[in-house]
Amino acid sequence: MVSVRTIFTGWFAGEISPFLSGRVDSEQYRYGLATCENWIPTIEGPLVKRTGFAMIREAAATSAWLTAFRRNVRQVI
Repeated sequence: MVSVRTIFTGWFAGEISPFLSGRVDSEQYRYGLATCENWIPTIEGPLVKRTGFAMIREAAATSAWLTAFRRNVRQVI
């Protein structure tokens, strides 16, 4: 039995919608990703690792951290 492997050299469609998951006739499906976490697809083709945060200085003791309010842990934002 012969197996065929296709090499993809470009991910320029980025993340695609779950509604497009069965549309194999679409070019976006061919060059898209279901999930692209911590990677950035470039126009030229390859994926580039996303840069992280840089430590600038320690926070002051009087600093505050603002975040979105959630009633409970299971609440969808």
